[in-house]
Amino acid sequence: MIRQLLEEIERSINANLFHVGLLAALTVPDIAGALDSEDGNADKTKYARWFDKYTAPSYYSYGEQLITGIDCYGYRCALLHQGRAMRRSSRYSKTVFLFAKQRNIAYCGAFKLDKGKTLAIDIPLFCHNMLRGAHTWLNEVEDTPRFRVNSTEFMKLFQLSFGS
Repeated sequence: MIRQLLEEIERSINANLFHVGLLAALTVPDIAGALDSEDGNADKTKYARWFDKYTAPSYYSYGEQLITGIDCYGYRCALLHQGRAMRRSSRYSKTVFLFAKQRNIAYCGAFKLDKGKTLAIDIPLFCHNMLRGAHTWLNEVEDTPRFRVNSTEFMKLFQLSFGS
């Protein structure tokens, strides 16, 4: 079930559905943090901890962590709840999301502009980094009792058929 969601995020990015892919990718740390927790619930701390472990290392560039779990949680909240690129309390003055790879973009998929005030994030690479982290995490936890218990409540999709 979770693998199907990850595949659909991948397909949305490959189909250039960048809003859909980004919105869905930003939910991955919430879902993973909940599935791998004692109480089966998501929260800011679990989100940030998961992102910092599985995705943030992709955003370490020139001795600096460009995106942390707290930063990503801010993007998640701002985008999913207000349709904004970032929270007003972000450590960057502005964040821009790019959908076409720029020649000067850093290898990690994010770079600073305006003397470090603006962060530019490559959406396809961000989503792929999130998915890579999710697959690594899933391979680590899918056979644990906690994951098995929590995943029984993961949303299932059904197709109704009334005959022809």
